[in-house]
Amino acid sequence: MGRESISNNPSVNITQIKKGSVINGNMESKHSIHVAGDLKSDEKVIIGVHGEIGGNLSGIDITIEGYVVGDVMAKESLHVSKLAEIEGKVFAKEISIEKGAQLNGNIAVGSDVEVPDLVARELEPKPREVRLSGTDDQPAAGGTVAW
Repeated sequence: MGRESISNNPSVNITQIKKGSVINGNMESKHSIHVAGDLKSDEKVIIGVHGEIGGNLSGIDITIEGYVVGDVMAKESLHVSKLAEIEGKVFAKEISIEKGAQLNGNIAVGSDVEVPDLVARELEPKPREVRLSGTDDQPAAGGTVAW
């Protein structure tokens, strides 16, 4: 496996944020991000297609395209893309779910729903197979990630 194919494999290039870490302000990464803990924001939150959250997630407007094992608490709206996987309770004032999304848990949605505050919880690591579509220039990449 050459250097180029390793750099395009999301299983190899994952920025990890470990339990007990605190980030104040913005964070950017050119690679996948894996959060082993809770994520709380007073703004918009986007979990991209390679993003993984192993903990609870709280924000005003939340878009999930990746993988979340934990409760999701959207103070306003939640958008779940067709590639998203959520395992946990979902609370939101409004929700949109694309065909193909996977949700496993309880869902409470509506203008009268009380969205709880973020509560930390311990989660067990769970391996997840990652498969990406290839392009004409690059073959499909894959691998297993766990936390």
